[in-house]
Amino acid sequence: MALRRNLLYKKPIDGLLEMSERVYVFDCCFTTDAWDQEDYKIYVEYSICQLKDDYPDASILILNFGGVKSSQFTSAYDMIVMDYPRQYQGCPLLPMDVIHHFLTSSKRWLSRRQQNIILMHCEHGGWPVLAYMMAALLIYRKQFTDENKTLDMVYNLAPRELLQLFSALNPLPSQLRYLQYVSRRNVGTEWPPLDRALSLDCVIFRMIPDFDGNGGCCPIFRLYGQDPFVPDDKTPKLLFSTPKDSKNVRYYEQAKHDIIKIDINCHVQGDIVMECISLHDVLGREKMMFRAVFNTAFIRSNILMLNRDDIEMLWDAKDLFPKNFRVELLFSDMETASSTALPIDEFAEINQIFNGVDWLDPVSSPPPPPPPPPPTFSNGNVNKGVVPPPPHQSQAIQETEAFALVEDNKSSARKCIGASEDVSEIESLFSASNLKPEQGAEKSKSNTAVADKLETIQLDHVLRLKDSIMDSDQVDNGQNFINHLDLFRHWIEMMTMSPNMRIWMMNDL
Repeated sequence: MALRRNLLYKKPIDGLLEMSERVYVFDCCFTTDAWDQEDYKIYVEYSICQLKDDYPDASILILNFGGVKSSQFTSAYDMIVMDYPRQYQGCPLLPMDVIHHFLTSSKRWLSRRQQNIILMHCEHGGWPVLAYMMAALLIYRKQFTDENKTLDMVYNLAPRELLQLFSALNPLPSQLRYLQYVSRRNVGTEWPPLDRALSLDCVIFRMIPDFDGNGGCCPIFRLYGQDPFVPDDKTPKLLFSTPKDSKNVRYYEQAKHDIIKIDINCHVQGDIVMECISLHDVLGREKMMFRAVFNTAFIRSNILMLNRDDIEMLWDAKDLFPKNFRVELLFSDMETASSTALPIDEFAEINQIFNGVDWLDPVSSPPPPPPPPPPTFSNGNVNKGVVPPPPHQSQAIQETEAFALVEDNKSSARKCIGASEDVSEIESLFSASNLKPEQGAEKSKSNTAVADKLETIQLDHVLRLKDSIMDSDQVDNGQNFINHLDLFRHWIEMMTMSPNMRIWMMNDL
């Protein structure tokens, strides 16, 4: 308690509070009082004047949290002003690279000269992020070690109502998580670590919250952060939003579900804001369930587990969550997830081609006419090849034989290679389009364009897979070697068939 009084409640100068040695905060940041602009300017100038009188040789660095350049500070006292945002996608936190810049800049400034002083200030509404940055600086300078106690001590400088006034959700869980990121700087050689590009595969709920009064909820998700495919652009964007008409949008009841899994499949990197919202009624009105902010560089073992105390929620919503409620976020490395799929640029190009194809509706399309009966002689005996079938019938027979060949090669592929990732990759590649046969000249041209584009990509994947298998130990067995050659021969033959035939085969595979 004595250390707390010395560091946080020492007030040698009117209008300023000494947070630590040579670090001061304007005490107007701890009140809800509304200031007239002219009176506020007089207050700021008076406080700085008092500080200059006590430290005439001091150089002052003002760290302002407001999102815009403050007009309260003039250059009359030869001060340096650095402006920081006061939120990140609505959360009273800042991205990890901004936090790192703040901490290292403050440390360098204080260590450069013994007369250097830091003044911290926030615009209206910036108190929650200012409180976090004050706690982070104390931990970074190793004046405190316990993240929870440090953050609670800083927030006690102002009325608790001030935090609830400026933040609809309780931000303490995410702020504590980011304080732990700061305290881990001594664990690794590099801090902060490089951002990891991950894929958020799914979210698992253990226990169901009650957000409709009947023991259930209808959760959807939104993810915000930087685009992992544009690393130079740090502007946060909407990365994922569950469509309200998606098949993944379901109502879950506590009486029927203990564990639920919701697929996300979104690439993420850096600082991520995840919002979970419950659709409140048939009109689609939304009710915030919880929010969590995290940085992918600190994800360990590709999983992030959050219990009820680790998520941001409305101030009065804690009782809506079961005591043992837990959220699990399962990730995979983005490089691994991308290696089994088409390259993103090729996938986007093919997707654009698909959008121009008129697909047949399997429900509304009439069934194909039955094949004509085989010709017979006048004595009733079946014709055994004397009369050749018509051209369209010959094509149907070839297609039937080709489909049988596909089934045979599917089983032989698993026998010679096994249930390996390579077989799954080829099968998913050939069935990715889920195409249907088309009719008409224009549709045939469109399908031909699709098939030609797929052929180029498939051939590249098949040849690379062939090289990898030929170099592996599996070819030591002579029969396996022959099976490999037959399998790849069939794949190449399949890709040199007519466009419609190739499309049907891809759908069948």
